[in-house]
Amino acid sequence: MLFDLYETCRRAQTSSVFGIADHFYPPLLVQEPEGWSSAKNRIAFVGQETLDWQFNALNAAKWKYAWDRADYLSLADFFNFGESVRDLMDGYRIFDFASFMPITHRSPFWRYFRDVKDVFCERGETASAIFTNVIRCAARHESGYTLWSMDRDMRRAYLDWQKGLLGAELRALAPTLIIFVSGPYYDGYLAEEFEGLEMTAVEPFGGRVLSRLHAPGLGEVPAYRTYHPAYLNRVKRFRFAPIEAAITDAER
Repeated sequence: MLFDLYETCRRAQTSSVFGIADHFYPPLLVQEPEGWSSAKNRIAFVGQETLDWQFNALNAAKWKYAWDRADYLSLADFFNFGESVRDLMDGYRIFDFASFMPITHRSPFWRYFRDVKDVFCERGETASAIFTNVIRCAARHESGYTLWSMDRDMRRAYLDWQKGLLGAELRALAPTLIIFVSGPYYDGYLAEEFEGLEMTAVEPFGGRVLSRLHAPGLGEVPAYRTYHPAYLNRVKRFRFAPIEAAITDAER
């Protein structure tokens, strides 16, 4: 199902987005981890955008993983190579949640990603976690990786192309809990993706720290938005507490 969804997205390229495709990294295409479909608790951990996300012989040599396919350096490569969906989904599997990148693996994002699953596993329940992003492709720009690095027209063309993909992806994955760790500055992108989005603060936190999300496109799955783990980890009064509060609220 995910393969068909991504292939439809690849073929839905417009002249506007194709014209700027060299200015973006390849898209993040997820693959269900082992045990996902059978787990009682399936957590979708949704970040901002994945920084230097590309698969090629140079990176394979650096990080010591096997890569015998085309080099994927940009969104244009995703559009142009006929096997790109299969290859990039395999790239997600090979990445294996930063398992071969020691420094990245210890970062707040990946520690909190593992901690979410551990909350359920420590109770003796089966759990699986998957990560995806609000923004599918990071920007390739000297000013940074975010869409804000791009001018308005390029940003608009890109957003028009990716619109609907995240919602469809989540519906295909059928998680039991969604945690957006994208922070309040990405709320506009969420509102564009999920029409009719409403956000309700979860006590004891204010809405910027932790909100429950309601939108037709999210269905009945408990969904929350909090800060990115890098920020949560810097603020001692937060740390993992907002995510724990989201889990508790979802079970009420």
